[in-house]
Amino acid sequence: MSGYLGAVLLTAVYGAVGVFASSVSSNETVALVLGLVISLFLALLNQFLILIPSELVGLLEFLSIGYHFDGFTRGIVDSRSVVYYLTLVAGFLAISRYQLDRQR
Repeated sequence: MSGYLGAVLLTAVYGAVGVFASSVSSNETVALVLGLVISLFLALLNQFLILIPSELVGLLEFLSIGYHFDGFTRGIVDSRSVVYYLTLVAGFLAISRYQLDRQR
């Protein structure tokens, strides 16, 4: 069940990123590329931690989606991970709403 919860939260984050990218650009292709770049950055961040100075590793590891998803795949529902995903969703949706209100 925790894997399903993690998948739902991960899908919500990627959906919110897509809504944000769509609100920033009026061109669908640009929105697709922007959403893909943001999603790949969040997803692959923990893969590049070996290239980062050791002082920043803890912070960047915490910002990585993969770091928080690992617990769900092992059957652990950590409240920090749930809050992380919900914060990302709320943040991207709030920025999207601000962007759309500003365009009106």
